[in-house]
Amino acid sequence: MDLISNLSRPRFETLIQSDLSKIKESLQNMVTKHSAITMNRVVLSGGTCKVPKVQSTISQLFPESTIVSQAPDEIISLGAATHAGMLSRFPSLSGKTELETNSTVGIPLTPSSIEVRVGDSVTQAVPKNTPLPYKTDIELPEGNVIVIESDGKCIAKAEVAGSDESKVFVAF
Repeated sequence: MDLISNLSRPRFETLIQSDLSKIKESLQNMVTKHSAITMNRVVLSGGTCKVPKVQSTISQLFPESTIVSQAPDEIISLGAATHAGMLSRFPSLSGKTELETNSTVGIPLTPSSIEVRVGDSVTQAVPKNTPLPYKTDIELPEGNVIVIESDGKCIAKAEVAGSDESKVFVAF
């Protein structure tokens, strides 16, 4: 038996309303959980993301973000290349990245922010939930003692041992 039927867009959108609600709820939970992260771009990948109602629902959740919709193979390739490029900056990680049991690559995050204190001046070096590895350069004010803190607790303390023009040598 063959069944041939036409389905209008409004009827289709009514049929997928429960799925749209689940998508919206999942995204709202993710945004709430990661509220400190600013999202400039939202990447849509996969067949479901080609549905105009799905695109508009996601656009409503991220009004300030650019919605990027490309072929899934291109998105996956760009993501893999970006991740590989990030890891290549850290040769000590070579061979240490393994697949999780669900075939994804686990990316460790900093559990809390890390600040550098010099005297009364505090500079945030690494924000909370930053993907690792992470590399940054920060400008520090002059001082003889440098304290590295996490959640307000001292995790390392160093005294400036000497300097050579623009480089400061620190002894831990």
